[in-house]
Amino acid sequence: MFVTGAWRRVHLRRYHGSASDICEQVVRGCFDAKQQYFRTSIDTYRQMWARDFGRAAPALIEIGFADEVEQTFRFALDAYARAGRFALVIDPRGRLYDFPPACHSPDGLAYFLSGLAAVNNPSLVRRYSALLQSEIARFVREVVDPATGLLLRGLHVSEAQDYTVRDCSCYSCCMLHLMSCSVDALGLSNPLAGFDYTQLVPQAFFRDGQFLDALGSSGAYVSADACLAPFSTGLLGWGDEAAARFGAVLSQLDDEHLNDPLPTRYGRGAHPERKMLALERVNGWQTDAVWTCLGLEALEVMRRLDKPRYQRELLAYTRMVERLGCFLEVLDARTTDLLRTPLYVSETAMLWAGSLLAQLRREGP
Repeated sequence: MFVTGAWRRVHLRRYHGSASDICEQVVRGCFDAKQQYFRTSIDTYRQMWARDFGRAAPALIEIGFADEVEQTFRFALDAYARAGRFALVIDPRGRLYDFPPACHSPDGLAYFLSGLAAVNNPSLVRRYSALLQSEIARFVREVVDPATGLLLRGLHVSEAQDYTVRDCSCYSCCMLHLMSCSVDALGLSNPLAGFDYTQLVPQAFFRDGQFLDALGSSGAYVSADACLAPFSTGLLGWGDEAAARFGAVLSQLDDEHLNDPLPTRYGRGAHPERKMLALERVNGWQTDAVWTCLGLEALEVMRRLDKPRYQRELLAYTRMVERLGCFLEVLDARTTDLLRTPLYVSETAMLWAGSLLAQLRREGP
């Protein structure tokens, strides 16, 4: 990752055309025609990351890449079958690893299963059903507290903000809801069926108009992924009550400037309630920068629950992509340009661009 970051200090990918044109070029460039799978990005992340691909899969299908999405799932499932296990990352040679090492990834497995359900290919699911069933059961056995249905306390898991260390986070507990819904959609046996996360998550985490970052948090640290995950996973539904609650949450994110200059930052700088891996102190890219993957999730929630705000933020994203001529992984909140740290320069061609392209096509010319 840091080698390709150094390469991009000199060679930055830029594309021409409208935001839709740029996003489509990025998506096409992420597909590895030789190995028949979607990379997570063109340069830095040439692997298949289960959380990123699974999260992008429905939008990629919507914009016309259904065949490539299915080929990527076949690539991944073949690799998992050879190894006899699920992992967050598969490299171009089909080798598996997790990041951080030896950590379960609730969002990785949840998004992978959610994306697989979107493919709607029962024969593919049946072919790998034994593997899928075994790995779902292993995950629940090793990660979920059977007494509460939430994550086991004190367990370090991999999350989208992968340098963070949290104790039973709201974000990952929302992923258990998404996983449960996805397992049902796939027609597999569901070991989480006895837990109603639409009740469990708000009871455990919702306090004074906000979703707490993790169990035991005071609320002093406002966490954007904790605030958005109950909506983006569909846990709270899309009715009037959800809209009212989202309005309160969005106001809090705005008060903390987590949607400035664009949606969305994970949080505001270092905080004693948000522990991070030591590398973050040197690299400094996850504590106070705009992450477009999180921003796109915020836009999808706004589209359903706050359409006027959605139109404004979609226009802001469109202008950003056209101004920079690329689709950034991370945006510097101070300069509104690509983030540069001592060890990293932001990737400029992320597979997530497919989500923005789907939103732009829905809105029309």
